[in-house]
Amino acid sequence: MVLHSIGANSSSWPKEAVFDLDVATTNAEVNTRIAEVPAQSLISLKVSTTNAAISAAVYRAFEGVFKMLTTNAAPSIAKFDLGPREDPSGLGRVPQLECSGRNGYAEGSWYWGLRKGPPESSITLETRDAPIRLRFI
Repeated sequence: MVLHSIGANSSSWPKEAVFDLDVATTNAEVNTRIAEVPAQSLISLKVSTTNAAISAAVYRAFEGVFKMLTTNAAPSIAKFDLGPREDPSGLGRVPQLECSGRNGYAEGSWYWGLRKGPPESSITLETRDAPIRLRFI
């Protein structure tokens, strides 16, 4: 299953838009890519499957928390596999990645500059017996 849910032509969206994507399947790989959203947008991405891998690529304007849960594999996170490291808001902030976990579970946060109070975006990725990969692009 390949989803291209949010992408090009974000200039016509409201400045602080809300994007909610919930994907659930079984025995099928899931690849999601949120290619672009306006800065300060709220994103809720929930993906679950079984016996298959999950790959999620989220536009670097994302600011919030993430959780990844799998069995018999280790979740991985990679920042900036694609694209530049410039602050999407143009304010010159530096990306802050915090991540911890063990035994198939990882959680953390991704923010630009100092962490702000709520509301915040969230990413939840869950599978069994397969790897999970989260990228900020």
